[in-house]
Amino acid sequence: MYSIKSRWFLFILVLLTACGDAGDGANQQSIAVNAKALAKTIKYSEGDPFIETIKKSEFFKASGLEDKVIETTNGTLISIPRAAFKDARGNTVEQEVTIEVTDIASFEEQFNANITSAEGQNVLLNGGALYFNATRDGEQLTLNQENPIYVESAQKADSDVVIFEGIRNDKGEMQWINPKQPKKFLVPVDLSALDFRPAGFANEVEKLLPFGTHTTATEELIDSLYYSLALKPSGAAEDDVELDRQYRDANAYASYYALPEQSGGDQLDSAAMACAAINPASVKVIKGKKFAQTFIATKQFETRMQAIHRTRDQQVFEIYTSNLTKDLAYCDSLAGRLCNRGSSLELQFDVFAKENWGNLEKLPRSVRKLGEYYTNNLNKVEEELLAAKKAYQKALDKKAEKAEKIRKEYQALLTKRQSYRAEKHGFVLSSTGWVAPGIVVIKPLVINLQVTNGADFDRVNVYTIDPSIQSIFAWQSSDNIHFKYAFAEDRLLIYKANLKGKALVVAYKGVTPYYDLQHFVADDNIEIDFIAEQTTQGDLDQLLKELDGGSKRYNKIEVDLSYQAFFHQEKLRMQRVQTERMAMYRLTSFVYGCNLDDLAGPQPVPAGSAR
Repeated sequence: MYSIKSRWFLFILVLLTACGDAGDGANQQSIAVNAKALAKTIKYSEGDPFIETIKKSEFFKASGLEDKVIETTNGTLISIPRAAFKDARGNTVEQEVTIEVTDIASFEEQFNANITSAEGQNVLLNGGALYFNATRDGEQLTLNQENPIYVESAQKADSDVVIFEGIRNDKGEMQWINPKQPKKFLVPVDLSALDFRPAGFANEVEKLLPFGTHTTATEELIDSLYYSLALKPSGAAEDDVELDRQYRDANAYASYYALPEQSGGDQLDSAAMACAAINPASVKVIKGKKFAQTFIATKQFETRMQAIHRTRDQQVFEIYTSNLTKDLAYCDSLAGRLCNRGSSLELQFDVFAKENWGNLEKLPRSVRKLGEYYTNNLNKVEEELLAAKKAYQKALDKKAEKAEKIRKEYQALLTKRQSYRAEKHGFVLSSTGWVAPGIVVIKPLVINLQVTNGADFDRVNVYTIDPSIQSIFAWQSSDNIHFKYAFAEDRLLIYKANLKGKALVVAYKGVTPYYDLQHFVADDNIEIDFIAEQTTQGDLDQLLKELDGGSKRYNKIEVDLSYQAFFHQEKLRMQRVQTERMAMYRLTSFVYGCNLDDLAGPQPVPAGSAR
């Protein structure tokens, strides 16, 4: 037996389950109806020729304070919730109510009641008809639409049935009007199988891969990135929400690890605040298990979430979360009213409303409290997401502080190296600050250092060595090939004429070391072309031990290389941070509908490049 499970709003006289062309108003013919029949809910008028043959009514008693399920002799179940009726003054009826039901099912019962449609109406009876009325002490009652009655018919009907309201005149003629799709019960599914994110968000994440250590866009990663875009909790102090600070290096010229100054990340949060979207924290709340037995956990709501996101209106979203005990169609109707009149979104929610979805068949009573739970838990989730952002930022700050500490150590080491060289050559510094804009030599030299295969490596370090005073000079490059720059704290290069020096390149591809050692004489021109060749770390360590000899710590190549290794890793780390930050700009722009390109700062530096 096929069951029709639907919610019926009973306003006039008769409800009919039928099928056919419900919307063809041109084929519907009006009948003359006595005004008395419309003023009161009555089964038939005086003089109705079918009074003797129409099926007799069944009567039931129900308390206005209790839930009640009644069953007709034809097997129709009528579920009446408490407070289902109101009196003429609009007050909820709490006393005992008399229920009158006429359940017409078989063809014989339909024929004897003459409930077929008037001539010219294109309506074919299929599921029978139901007359329903409620009174208290003879006073006509109306239905409380806030607590609707559910009807489950035992009659077989087509899947595309339509419900009509009926009008019967004193001649026993029926006219069926106001066709509606029957309300259908929703079936919950596993919440984890539903996607409540904005349409296309997962694809946006795919475009950003790899992201951090992630090479695939798992559901966990996508959700995490989406929820991280939640705005700060309402009332949070401004100085408590410095989430997207960029690293600002006061000594940006220190190119051994610093990236150029970035544009302020604080603008990201304020820019998002100026735009509009459904708060991702709200979406995280409704994905919780407490909503598993509500219409939130249905494919129908998943479809509506895409339209809700397009409204960019939190009020539309919260129509659903605050009306979890109501029909989904009721929420659809309210949502449509918040959209611009005549807009595609208003039309979309109207289409949803006409689908006439009800609620879950067995809605737990606890659902009544979920609206309050949502409100209370939203702030909690926002605070948790904020705490996660702050913890992430704290970890970044801790790494940046360590890098700053080591950078200052290296600055001090370079300063000692330059002072040592000056003292050994009797060069007197007469003032503070830099004594020359470039390299200073006792005898003018042209020095060209080139690593022919430098582009093959992740990092390349070049040193020239003055064995006479056991001093090294570190060079820098913008392309890992041509080395012509000095560090800011050690720019004073002094070589005696005809010095017999050494030049060393140490390069790495991953963790594999390469090197080349050459000798030179400090005459008018020094031209050195390195070709770094693979070696073992053990052999390289032995070579460095021989070259460093009894040098002071600040003049040891091995020590300098350890700093350069750290700065290289820090540079890569900052590139990753910047890449991730750029990705978050893109995702924020996608979700909040803002163009944040002007706030995003420079593009990330390609890995392996040098400054």
